[in-house]
Amino acid sequence: DQDFEKAKKINEKKGYDFEIYKATGPIPQMYASQSIPTTFVIDAKGNFALTHIGMGDFDTKEFKQFLKELQ
Repeated sequence: DQDFEKAKKINEKKGYDFEIYKATGPIPQMYASQSIPTTFVIDAKGNFALTHIGMGDFDTKEFKQFLKELQ
């Protein structure tokens, strides 16, 4: 959220190994979400291919195929 150092500490405390990033400017409104987590998949042309609110299982054959088929 607004406290990046807190996010880094939570990441370390929980033992997560994923990258976290801090926005260097305002986040575009199209990415605004009150839900955590929210997942956006954007195709090579910059279009939204998927917006998923809430927990999701992205380690499936179907989702991996969906990503492979994106142009």
